[in-house]
Amino acid sequence: MKNITLLNREMLQRIHMDNDLQNILTTIANVGKEIDNMIKNNDLAEEKNIEKNNIASYNASGDRQVELDIIANKLFISALKGNKSVCAIASEEENNVIENDIKGKYIVNLDPLDGSSNVHYNMPIGSIFSVYRRISPCSEKINIAKDVLQKGKNQLLAGYLLYSLQTVLIFGYQDTVYNFMLTPGLEGKKFFYQRNIIMNKSKSIYSINANNYYSIMPKLKSQLFLTKCRELELNIRYSGTLVADFHRILLQGGIFLYPALENRYPDGKLRLLFECNPIAFIAKCAGGKAIDIKIKDILEKKPKKLHERSPFIVGNEKLMDLYIKTE
Repeated sequence: MKNITLLNREMLQRIHMDNDLQNILTTIANVGKEIDNMIKNNDLAEEKNIEKNNIASYNASGDRQVELDIIANKLFISALKGNKSVCAIASEEENNVIENDIKGKYIVNLDPLDGSSNVHYNMPIGSIFSVYRRISPCSEKINIAKDVLQKGKNQLLAGYLLYSLQTVLIFGYQDTVYNFMLTPGLEGKKFFYQRNIIMNKSKSIYSINANNYYSIMPKLKSQLFLTKCRELELNIRYSGTLVADFHRILLQGGIFLYPALENRYPDGKLRLLFECNPIAFIAKCAGGKAIDIKIKDILEKKPKKLHERSPFIVGNEKLMDLYIKTE
């Protein structure tokens, strides 16, 4: 991949982001632009969902894959392997951590393609990422338990790409959320800085898969809260793409819920390292909150394994406090 500068370097320097983090963010933006081009240029028109070829393909988390899952994963890993500041890459699509430059000081976690079940229906999809500083000395082999399985509060940078009518790059860094938009220019498309984002405080929407109503846990608390949402005349919105649903809540105000599900997902469905922690970090930087089923700050949760799942509730302070107080 060509080393194209797709971000306003001056802007990143103004927010005191070091060169290594700038390079990682630029690498991710480059891949995002490539995925955007594939989607917008209809390069996927001939791609078939793997299941249509009667080949059941699943990722390391047990989710069925589509072709773009595999393509996006390869693109991100290939690009990040070329970055010497990255010592390890962990992906939702990979069984194991991919070790890179032993002298690198950063670990990158990825959900290369969020909402891939929406790929063939022209609906929004995304990519999620986060960056941690390694704890072990840079001269040593990385320690998975110490370096990769860190609490979410240790994230230095977390963000997502949302591929839709307009493709945006949103990231949280040092208690601020930044919004970049992929915009055509004389030298091709680049991500240009738009504005900082503070989570909308209004009680506008709640986002949940209503099909799971009778299996959500804890049952009484969750159902009482959903009843309150209806009484407050909140609108329900759910797309099946975490990035898209959270992006709406970030801008419009609301709460997203994917609690534990009895029998099917008793430990929750979303991945702690690859989905919950990055989104929770962005929410916190924007003035919101995120918890698990035990009403615990999810950024304080210590992962026990790479593909650990967790219940996940995230939103603005007003609705999060309402959920927490519901009995």
